[in-house]
Amino acid sequence: MKARWGKNPAHVVWLFIAYDLEDIQNANWVCRTCWIDPSLTKDMRPVGLNGNEKLGDIEILWNDDYKPHKNFFETFSGTKEEFLGAIQPILNEMIEFAKRAIEYFEEYRRGNIPEEELILRMQKMEPRVTEFYCNQEISLCLPKTVRTMTKLARIFLLLSTICFSIFLKEG
Repeated sequence: MKARWGKNPAHVVWLFIAYDLEDIQNANWVCRTCWIDPSLTKDMRPVGLNGNEKLGDIEILWNDDYKPHKNFFETFSGTKEEFLGAIQPILNEMIEFAKRAIEYFEEYRRGNIPEEELILRMQKMEPRVTEFYCNQEISLCLPKTVRTMTKLARIFLLLSTICFSIFLKEG
């Protein structure tokens, strides 16, 4: 900050207070605070928080729903181990679908099966792949490293679904 602003005083300071990293990831703030330089002209002043408490020039907006939100997010949270345990069977089956799809495509490319047969085989797998992609047990409210794995898994499932839908449209 000092390198950017040098000796210029701050005109606005915002603070977002969280209890832990999960609160930060979920934007579940205990409170938010705002201090706006009283000498700042009206046309340069940002909109305040419309807080429920004031301490001098500091405006505080307490999150009355902090605890209920915390409890809600915790119901959708888990450890990496729990997540991997839940997703492993899905990934194993999706890998099998991908292997089959590659095998079918190779058979088609070599001329061993007609295009209609390739499309028929892919269409038979599509409902289960779509079911995996829409699976709500794979929560997005997990620790960041687990969310990254979830995102990768969903990308894999989405790409699989797109591949299947291409065959469906052509069929």
